Amino acid sequence: MAEHRLAEQSSFSWQLPVKDKDLTAPPVSPAEGDRYIVGPSATGAWATHDDDITWWDTAAWQFDTPAKGWKCCVEDEDKYCYFITSWVAEGVGNGDVVGPASAVDSNLAAFDGTTGKLIKDAGVAAGDIHPRQHAITATADHTSTATPGKVLKADANGLPVDATNTDAEVSDAVTKKHTQGTDTTLGTMTADVAMGTHKLTGLSVPASNGDSIRATTKITEANLEDAVDKKHTATLLGTKTLDETNINDNWLIKYDKANDKLVYGIVAGIIRDKAHYQEITSWSDDLPTAIVYYTDSGKTKKFLEIIPTYNDSGYPTSVISKVYKYDGSTVALTMTDSYNYNANNQLLNKTRGVS
Repeated sequence: MAEHRLAEQSSFSWQLPVKDKDLTAPPVSPAEGDRYIVGPSATGAWATHDDDITWWDTAAWQFDTPAKGWKCCVEDEDKYCYFITSWVAEGVGNGDVVGPASAVDSNLAAFDGTTGKLIKDAGVAAGDIHPRQHAITATADHTSTATPGKVLKADANGLPVDATNTDAEVSDAVTKKHTQGTDTTLGTMTADVAMGTHKLTGLSVPASNGDSIRATTKITEANLEDAVDKKHTATLLGTKTLDETNINDNWLIKYDKANDKLVYGIVAGIIRDKAHYQEITSWSDDLPTAIVYYTDSGKTKKFLEIIPTYNDSGYPTSVISKVYKYDGSTVALTMTDSYNYNANNQLLNKTRGVS
């Protein structure tokens, strides 16, 4: 095959066509005179010859180092390429500005360096220029959802949108503002005030509807909490009649629930007897849960049985007291005392049931 290379060709701008410009390793079975532009980071016989024009002479690869202004046709791309500092595909225009190998669609282009011949992707979309640079004006090219009279705030894109209040409402709030530590009155109360989670301290009851709130020591936070702690929830029994028939000396009074009246029928002497015998029959965490009183150490007759229960802190929550008749086995009266506490185990109230 005839030689395609002229000895003086390195001084020409136009070079013979090449088959490819992107290969980084020599083809396995080249034909004599096959020409290539060596791709980047080449290996094998092409190593260290990036961007060189290489050709096969049937025995070895020969290399020509390109000079600025060389041009040749790349056959697999069907394009002309020229060399400045690297091989670049020639565009359809007449200028010599060179762009990057790729770019983001609709992004702006910027000069790369100071030669005026290289450009790069600026990283800014063309659509971003208007909202970032446009000042708020009344021109027709600016739109806003703001309402006349409303206070404006910026949305996530920096555009003005309606705030919650009108300028009149904000002005009214500023006029009526209160300065902490200097105001002594909050104005006139014309309706109930929903305090929510707030509280007022050191206040007096208004003398009449519309009266102002005044600082005083009559009603304090401590007084209110004390009143709540001491409240009673038990239902009053009201006035009960006393059946005075068959009254004996030293008898106690009990409530007859069936007939809704007070009657006599328990010998007080049994409870007052100093010769009684006490027995604690069960325990829980060192606290007694059942206490029985007998008339004697032989435990033949009961006269009183006390059954307490406790909360986790050891405070009694209920105490059941059973009073027995003279026979020592029949329950004459049962009283149940219940105790309610707050979180600090302070007693809130006590209720009693009798049966």
